[in-house]
Parts: sequence; C-alpha cells; structure tokens
Amino acid sequence: ETVMSLEVDRRIRGPWRLAVFADGGGALREFSDPLEYSVGIGLRWETPIGKLRVDVARTISGGDLSPRFHIGIQPSL
Repeated sequence: ETVMSLEVDRRIRGPWRLAVFADGGGALREFSDPLEYSVGIGLRWETPIGKLRVDVARTISGGDLSPRFHIGIQPSL
C-alpha cells in the first residue's frame, strides 16, 4: 500500500479551522500499477479530545467524479 497526503489548515475563528488537501495512493499489486489522486476541502473543530473533521473530496485521476464526504476525529496526542 502506498499513501501520500498534503494538507494545509488555517484558523478561521475560535476553535474552527478550514483545510485544503491533496491525497494519493493505492493498494498496489505491481509497482507499475497507477495511483489514485483526490483533492478536497474540510472543516475542523478543535475539541478537548481532538479535531473533529468534516471533509468533501473528489478524485482527479478519473473514474467516479462524484464528491465523497468523510467525517472523523483525530485524537490529540
């Protein structure tokens, strides 16, 4: 498996942050298999237990171009 990600976020007000990101990767059988790429935007809310993340992303490497929504929490370490 190959995974890469670049994310930039900026505080917009209080505990709220806005993020833009680009991701790439894939579960490769052969080294020559193509990677998939996506870009997106997200909203972050900094809570005492970590960042609550709400993202919308879209692939830029072909295939299904419909947006994908992701909700998750990134624990504080």
